[in-house]
Amino acid sequence: TNWDMRWNIDGCNVGEKERFPPKKYWEYYDLATKSSYVRDKVRHGSKTTKTKMRTVAKTIATVIIAGIGMKLTMSDKWGIGSSLALWLVLGLSLYWLGWLPWMSTKDNDNDNDNDNIEIELEEKEMSYHYLFVYGTLKSNFHWNQKYLSHSQLISSRVVTCRNYALIIGDCGVPYLLNDNKYSSFLKAEQIQQLPRIQGELWLVDSETLFGLDQYEGIDKNYYIRKWIDVVTHDNNVVSANVYLLDKYDHTLLNDHTTFFDVYSLQYHKLHYSAIKHIQVKQLAYLNEDHSRT
Repeated sequence: TNWDMRWNIDGCNVGEKERFPPKKYWEYYDLATKSSYVRDKVRHGSKTTKTKMRTVAKTIATVIIAGIGMKLTMSDKWGIGSSLALWLVLGLSLYWLGWLPWMSTKDNDNDNDNDNIEIELEEKEMSYHYLFVYGTLKSNFHWNQKYLSHSQLISSRVVTCRNYALIIGDCGVPYLLNDNKYSSFLKAEQIQQLPRIQGELWLVDSETLFGLDQYEGIDKNYYIRKWIDVVTHDNNVVSANVYLLDKYDHTLLNDHTTFFDVYSLQYHKLHYSAIKHIQVKQLAYLNEDHSRT
């Protein structure tokens, strides 16, 4: 993640940064700082407990075996040479099995290696992505807390660099249409009059992005996710992921002739129906009919 860029696109204007300095990046991400610290402490504590239990078990086993050995060597049937040979065999066996807790470090080394490998894998998998949201995922909108509660709002005043067609369906949900088909369904003058879309810029981790892909029906060809350029309020350009409706036709555009530049919270509260929205998506998944919104 480009921390410098995120610092620059923080909520404060450039001229106000001396009076109102934005927070440091490490203050934003409990997941990347505090949580990892706590996670490592929990792992270390769990590892220490397991090591102690293993040491106690090995010590008990060693004492039992040593007791058996002593009982055998004290028998009249065993001579000095036989007793020494027995103790040598027992000692080498215990050492080879790693049952001498004060001599063997094999298990501890393996534990350290396994923990290091696990931490490295987690760090590689934990990557972050910019996401531009324009509809029901925005702050205070219906699906925000469900899908973005663990993500970071970078800027609430963001606009697309290019012009896009944003329509609002019958259930009150906005659809940003993929621009690769505009020329097939819209006249040239209509395309020129399309607005730039207002929205929010978020920073999400890979797990959140995967969950959003499932919610938006990427694998069912309901939406596609691609990169677009957006501009923040202080004129920084950021490439961000966005979800676009890809399969649409004349029917959809004939039914929705008004193109919006913003999906407002007031409109959302008045017109959005979550139940109807889910029903529309289910029908689209079953019938692959994306013309009805």
